[in-house]
Amino acid sequence: MRELRAGARPPYLRWIARDLRGTGGKLVFFLLCLSVGVAAVVGVGSLSASLEAGIRDKARELIAADVRIDVRRSAGELPTGVQEDLEQRAPGIRWVEVRETFSLASTVRDLVDGGPGLPIPGVAAGLRAVGRSQVIELKAVSPGYPLYGSAEVEPADALRRLVEPGRFAVVGPELLSRLELEVGDPLLVAGRPFEIVGTVRSEPDRLGASLALGPRVLISQQALEEAGLLTEVSRSEHSYLLALPEDVDLAETADWLRQRLPSAEFEVETYREGRPELRRAIQQVAGFLGLVALLSLLVGGVGVAQTVRAWLATKWDQIAVLKSLGVRPGEVLAMMVAEVGLLALVGSAAGAAIGSVLQQTVPRLWADVIPLELLQPLQPGPIVLGLSMGLVVALGFSLPALLGVLRVPAARVLRRDSEPARSPRKTRLLFGLLMLLVVFTVATVQARDLHVPATWVGAGFTVLLALSTLVLVGAARLLIHLVARARSERPGRVPWRYGTSALARPGAGTMAAVVALGLGILVVLNMVLVEGALTRQLQESLPRDAPSMFLLGIRENQWPALKDTLNQSGADDEAIDSVPVLMTRVEAVDGRAIADLVREADESGDRGRGWAARRQLRVTTLDQVPDDNTILEGAWFQDDDVWEVSFEQEFAENLGVGIGSVLDVQVGETRRALRVTSLREVRWEGFGINFFVVVEPGAFDVDDTFRLATVRLEREREQIVQDQIATGFPGVTVIRVGEALEKVVEVIGQLSWGVRFLGLFTVIAGVVILGGAVAASAAQRGREAALLKALGMTRRQVAVAFAVEYSLLGLVASTVAVLGSLLTSWVAIRWILEADWSFDPVPLMIAVVAGVALAVVAGVSASLGALRRRPIESLRA
Repeated sequence: MRELRAGARPPYLRWIARDLRGTGGKLVFFLLCLSVGVAAVVGVGSLSASLEAGIRDKARELIAADVRIDVRRSAGELPTGVQEDLEQRAPGIRWVEVRETFSLASTVRDLVDGGPGLPIPGVAAGLRAVGRSQVIELKAVSPGYPLYGSAEVEPADALRRLVEPGRFAVVGPELLSRLELEVGDPLLVAGRPFEIVGTVRSEPDRLGASLALGPRVLISQQALEEAGLLTEVSRSEHSYLLALPEDVDLAETADWLRQRLPSAEFEVETYREGRPELRRAIQQVAGFLGLVALLSLLVGGVGVAQTVRAWLATKWDQIAVLKSLGVRPGEVLAMMVAEVGLLALVGSAAGAAIGSVLQQTVPRLWADVIPLELLQPLQPGPIVLGLSMGLVVALGFSLPALLGVLRVPAARVLRRDSEPARSPRKTRLLFGLLMLLVVFTVATVQARDLHVPATWVGAGFTVLLALSTLVLVGAARLLIHLVARARSERPGRVPWRYGTSALARPGAGTMAAVVALGLGILVVLNMVLVEGALTRQLQESLPRDAPSMFLLGIRENQWPALKDTLNQSGADDEAIDSVPVLMTRVEAVDGRAIADLVREADESGDRGRGWAARRQLRVTTLDQVPDDNTILEGAWFQDDDVWEVSFEQEFAENLGVGIGSVLDVQVGETRRALRVTSLREVRWEGFGINFFVVVEPGAFDVDDTFRLATVRLEREREQIVQDQIATGFPGVTVIRVGEALEKVVEVIGQLSWGVRFLGLFTVIAGVVILGGAVAASAAQRGREAALLKALGMTRRQVAVAFAVEYSLLGLVASTVAVLGSLLTSWVAIRWILEADWSFDPVPLMIAVVAGVALAVVAGVSASLGALRRRPIESLRA
């Protein structure tokens, strides 16, 4: 050959190009397997990177300030002199104060003469007809809001009207539709009248509304104070937003504020930190979804390995010719590796393009969960990572087959029956370890943003995947063994006998198809079972005596009349529970100032302790242990010589207290030293009244106290009672348990769809692998189909025989996946989520049927060419 004349360098690039041109569609399944996996990885990575980039680019808008000061443990103002000193340090600084809470809003159309309402015919005496009410999220802002960004309001001057004399409100459009109101109508907020002057659709410092208790209502800070809508027990978020002049150093100002403000009561955040809690949440979700996406890439790697093995088997003659002409084995191997690398690059690039498109389109299906306003253009980092992972997986999984090139004998040119020697057992073991290393490496990279060490996650993912694969491989081997033994027993009709026997023939691809399809079904089914268990737990596991409504912020002088209203609505005394609520201020724990505990928690990164130490503590006083509490350690209020306090066990661990610890606690002007004498386990799932901390009765004497109450009512009575409370008992807020649970269930369902969507990529990869296995043996299938037709079988009978083979394969894969999902979902539900597990046969049956159907459709579709093969072609061959 002229290309191999003496002394000439072999034209590798020309050979590779010619070989790839001749490949045609033989490696299309290689590209499909790889592109499906890379698309999932790039889609998740791009979405995460896009959201994080959006947070960085819109950081000022997200906190609506250069510096945000969150008031954590008290309802007080900034320490005296801080604002004046800062204005001297930074002349021209702008301030905005923001408070957020929830309350009740109602219409006023049925009110007369300022009374609570009109009697309702046919209902117990005392109930009154009032305007329909709605729980709202109330936000009070001072003039100048927002400092950065813009709020989408209509009309455009609606926010400016809030600061005018009077009481005005800008509300979410959904509130107007729910209460049948229009702009200009009056609205009662906690019993105080406001005029609706506009609607608000978005605010720069608010993302998402999935778990919102109700529609938004914006009022002015002045109106909030004048109307007395906030009490000392109101659950509210209080912040100061600062816009600095351009010549003022941001970092120096933030450090100065942190030194002047007690760390236990105030938290200072700058826009450059970019909402760290939001970024952490995105990274956590993306890390988990990234592992789910990675599974589809690894399953695709199995398909790549199978496709490369079948492809190389067709090139043994060509390889033998090259070796006989003097091309060294290493050079042949390099050429084949280059071809696989080029194909891997093409497949990965196609997957990256698909993933980038998904990153822009799929989030719109979850608009209530994903803040679309943060989405940024294409992110190069995840694309490069996806391409790299695609290449690593493709080459890593293909390497065992590629190294087989070295064992192709040159003697095959003369003897076609010369087969490559089988690799030694040690070599196969080494290849297996290499694949595990590849899996561990890419899993560790994907898990880099999770809150646990990435190497632990990578190791755990690798072990679980290896165990799952071994189980599926064992099932496939068992199927092949049973089929091989049954072949000679003539189990029935010819199509059935042929279909079952075909599973055990060499090159059938049974094992790879079972593993790939089984893993995909396992992922999707696990998510379905876990989501179903959580949903049932939330919807059905409420005790019969669980309350249907929580009533918050009840003043002591309101309670008698409110209790009478509840009784008249059909709730007897056993259906009503109430306890006093005290707002406390923990000054020290075992002699150590709470500020020192907060600082130590921040320095060590102990979020649990930081949360417990900063928390503004609402406590109650009780004579007896509640029914849904269990004393784990100590005794309940028996020491007459000290004031005692009881802690919920986990909260005590977070705060770092135990039996005998002494807390310096202040309520109003009274300060007490309280000794911890008991630790409790609380069954929160009962939805009864429970507190982290319970103080011995009599420890604090407070004149103007508040109460928290619960009540059990029929569902149809809840709205009526809520309407009465909205206008008859200003300041009392109602939380309806059923509605809150429905919102949680809705969000869980939306998030689970994301995991299931990515799981479908793994299923698709499994289907592609099955199609690839069938296509790889298309010539053999065609000869078999033609021979069967020549022996008298019709095309329909041949198709049935093929369908029997594929249905058995799908049945084994889906059955093993079902059994595996039962075990893994039980572990996840019982031990990780600590929920009740129950057997639900419906999704299991659907999984089996879907697995069989997918296998049959994929297999028969890939066999259409073989089914069309004419008998004469087989006879001529």
